[in-house]
Amino acid sequence: MRLNRPVSIRQVIEAIQRLTRGGDARFGEVAYGPGENMVLYAGVSEAKAILGWDPRVPLEAGLERTTQWIRDAS
Repeated sequence: MRLNRPVSIRQVIEAIQRLTRGGDARFGEVAYGPGENMVLYAGVSEAKAILGWDPRVPLEAGLERTTQWIRDAS
């Protein structure tokens, strides 16, 4: 996952699963409802516009650091 690129929620979940060796998420188990978003992406454009914030760490590296911090704190 590169900096400043849209990342789907599914990609984030799959990255967390890899890092935590978690079980498989059951994508598509529940049908979408009327008017529900079929595509969702996490992004930083609003934080950048409002706060002037730019990511310096790729998402997967940040997730890896976070999961390691949780392991160390447990």
